[in-house]
Amino acid sequence: MRYASYTDTVTINTQSNPNGNMVLWPNPTNGSFFVGINGNKDIKSIVIRDMLGRKVWEEDVAGRNVIEINGFATGMYVVAAISYNDHIIEALKQVVTGL
Repeated sequence: MRYASYTDTVTINTQSNPNGNMVLWPNPTNGSFFVGINGNKDIKSIVIRDMLGRKVWEEDVAGRNVIEINGFATGMYVVAAISYNDHIIEALKQVVTGL
């Protein structure tokens, strides 16, 4: 008998992937960055988590693609783009440098 497995793990790309759906630019950033999505995928919201998995920012962006993150501490964060059907389109690492 085979059992299905379940995981909350999200795969994170550490580099720009030419075959991926999403790009973050500039990376690293010091205050704002652009989120680009390949194909016909519309972004409903952006969720940003620190490297411990704590949600530090979430906002409905309604197709807006420039994200302001002024006031974030220097470090690495995971940026996830969420679709209108509440699925993760893709999640990437974003580095924030000192302001």
